[in-house]
Amino acid sequence: MKRVSLKIISLVCVIVFLGGCIQKTVQTDNSSKTAVRNYPIFDIGIMPHDLKMLDVKVQNNVNYLIPLFEGLVVKDENGKITPGLSESWKLSKDQTSLTFKIRDDAIWSDGSSITANNFVDFFKNVLCEKDSLYSNQLYYIKGAGSYRNGKSKFDSVGIKAIDRKTLQISLESQCSYFLDILSQGAFRLRKFDDNITNYKSEYNKIKYSGAYTIKKVDSSGDMTLVKNENYWNKNTVKSDSVMLQSKESSEENLVSFNYKKIDLFTDIPSSQWSNLDKSKNIFKKNLSNIYGLAFNMNKQNIALDTNFRNAISSSIDRRKLALDTLKGSYNFADTYIPHDVSGPFNAIYQNKIYFNLLNLQDIKYYYSKALTQNKDEEFKLIYISSVENKKICDSISTDIREKSGLHVDSQGYTFNEFEKKVASGDYDLAQININAFYDQPEALLEIWKTNSDFNKFGYNDAEFNNQVDAIKLEKNAAKRNEAVRKAEDMLMQKLPFIPIFNFSSDICISSNVKGVYVSKNGEIIINSAYLIDPIKS
Repeated sequence: MKRVSLKIISLVCVIVFLGGCIQKTVQTDNSSKTAVRNYPIFDIGIMPHDLKMLDVKVQNNVNYLIPLFEGLVVKDENGKITPGLSESWKLSKDQTSLTFKIRDDAIWSDGSSITANNFVDFFKNVLCEKDSLYSNQLYYIKGAGSYRNGKSKFDSVGIKAIDRKTLQISLESQCSYFLDILSQGAFRLRKFDDNITNYKSEYNKIKYSGAYTIKKVDSSGDMTLVKNENYWNKNTVKSDSVMLQSKESSEENLVSFNYKKIDLFTDIPSSQWSNLDKSKNIFKKNLSNIYGLAFNMNKQNIALDTNFRNAISSSIDRRKLALDTLKGSYNFADTYIPHDVSGPFNAIYQNKIYFNLLNLQDIKYYYSKALTQNKDEEFKLIYISSVENKKICDSISTDIREKSGLHVDSQGYTFNEFEKKVASGDYDLAQININAFYDQPEALLEIWKTNSDFNKFGYNDAEFNNQVDAIKLEKNAAKRNEAVRKAEDMLMQKLPFIPIFNFSSDICISSNVKGVYVSKNGEIIINSAYLIDPIKS
């Protein structure tokens, strides 16, 4: 049998995980004086490149936007939409227009008033931003897609300042979850200028609309936040200051956590996941995030063969990989749309099982059909370097080799190297994470439309595009469910993407911390966080 060389590309963040016991010396202050810390220290993920956080080419972390800025609406701990910078809103009778009343006490950190025109400018900037991952979510707004694609002027977009404190947003059609979209961290009000781009040096020039402002960003990247005294809801901000850190590895965070040098961190090492879970330090939140593999459909090779794509998918033992390799920290994916995603109009969406237990006959069939036509094809599969990703890719490589006899050559790259590979088309399969930005199944379907900013992988199916558009227009819940199922079936039949895991945004948090919660889409909300007792060091 010809050897087919495979490589993997990943969009996941570079995280170093080490197994086994942790042995690391943490230096402590041996002076006679005991320091007392009365503010929390959190690692909420990778420090962002800028505070625009829209560019799909940059590893950005929207968690940093949430304490600094606020949007028209926000979601509370229970997932309920509540007022943000708008004190109220009204939906028109035909349910295609929303009128927001900006609260009188909504002001920037410098004391100037926040106006409806500030929001008009903000949404215009989001639509104009090149490579924006979020612009297509605004296509529900009348004329937004046409403006984004250069077919019309902004005057035709349904975002208008009626007066100084009244904002009107007109939709193309009814959208029952549009407020959910607006509640995302990415849509928190900020001014797009050089200061926000160069926030690490120009933080004192930024106008903040949220609970905190940046006081300092030191040379190590640690960020000190202080309470925004001009924030309309400042009475809910319990701590006068918060420090945000970004460690290079989760193991380093775990050591700091054990020595009470940090109070919360993400990206828990899989080797320590069960131990921390037993100690009740892990806060779990079910998410509609998908970890999987996307094929390069722009390339004229074996990846265009549906049989080959099914063969690769059928070879992966998702259950064993999740339970044995990752110690239960991930859930194996048996569907495309995860089980915890709400259905249309908040109805229950009946998931369809696409990926069941391994069937060797299916695997042999798919490989025989594919390889008879592609015997000499070489296939590249690359991943972003991390110990955890290496575990996953080595297991996948073993699965494919044992089930088919194919040799798998796995190789890791840095994030920037990955971006260059994708941009040049020098890959065949990309390991990526898919995030449902809002809690509806179409959020996971529309990203695969041909004109989606996310879909850089070349999947192009006009029938699928039309079916996704039909979901948005359907007003009957049952028929909308049917439309979602049909679009999902189309996607899984063509299989441009192989789901492997569903994962949650688990965080490790000290029992001495209160006021933190995680939204369903994985955003960590720290605006009201505080320490119960000061920490002596």
